[in-house]
Amino acid sequence: MKSVNGNSLIIKEVNKNIIRRVLKSEKKATKQRLSELTGLSTVTIGSILQQLLESGEVSEDDLIPSNGGRPAHSFSYNFEYSHVLIIYTHENEIENKDTIYVRVINLFGECIYKEEYIEDNISLTTFEPIIDKLINTYPTIKAIGFGLPGEEYNEVLVVNDYKNLTGQRFSEYYRNKYSIPVIIENDVNSAVIGYCSLHENEIDDNCAIVYIYFPTKYCPGAGIYINGKLYKGFKNFAGEIQNLPIDVNWTNIDFSSFDYSCKAISKLIISITSLLDPKEIVMHGHFLTEKHLINISEICNKHLIGITTPALNISSNFSKDYEQGLNTLTLDLLETKLSLVK
Repeated sequence: MKSVNGNSLIIKEVNKNIIRRVLKSEKKATKQRLSELTGLSTVTIGSILQQLLESGEVSEDDLIPSNGGRPAHSFSYNFEYSHVLIIYTHENEIENKDTIYVRVINLFGECIYKEEYIEDNISLTTFEPIIDKLINTYPTIKAIGFGLPGEEYNEVLVVNDYKNLTGQRFSEYYRNKYSIPVIIENDVNSAVIGYCSLHENEIDDNCAIVYIYFPTKYCPGAGIYINGKLYKGFKNFAGEIQNLPIDVNWTNIDFSSFDYSCKAISKLIISITSLLDPKEIVMHGHFLTEKHLINISEICNKHLIGITTPALNISSNFSKDYEQGLNTLTLDLLETKLSLVK
């Protein structure tokens, strides 16, 4: 978050953002209610609401009857004022083909447009026709979020499952082309953010959650969530499972073999637990069953002497977790990061 010394223009912008956040949360509120929730005067709120009304970001609703006093207008936030475009890729688990998933999301996090494309040869310019079409249809798109299976460091895709993308300055290319904020995050990092967001009432911010994704055609990866934040490591390589020296060839592993897959995953979980001591390890793979979890847990308990095996769970919907995480990251690009300091 960027801290600034306050002046009248900055203070007005900070106050505007406070009202935005509260109105988004409440969806509808009167000036008095906004004053109670923000601590701002009704005069200040009235002035800012007028600006938001003129821009179309807020709408004025019907009068609300009061108990003996003058009826008051309520104000609603316009969640269609801006949109974000998210584009993410991963295996279609039915056809085992690389698929591009496209979503347009409003400011409430609702999907208002979706489409999927099978694509065997993903390159830097593959996404341009999709973006051009949707920005023409939805000129209110103000940010783009990409989900790709790889790692970007210093704006270069240094590791990626799609060979044509490795070495490309991907986010910089699209940011320059469309002149709007662009973010890129890998599949499993997005999924752990999405999983924790969808289960926020069950997640303790003072612990670690690890999410492991086992695709069919590619090596598995892990997303690490510690103390309420994604942990990516010094050069964004945290979670690169294939580099662990645990004597498992993830490229050629036969997940159809129950015993072998349980032993391989147990080695992985023992390593992660010994290093991070997570509260929960969530896994997704088309082959995983509750029987796997029981067997893996038994193996881990024999080796993790003095350490408690973390809770092991299966996420049945990787795409849902992935999409939710990318939604969160991309919508956050539209949030102004300003605060006042004394």
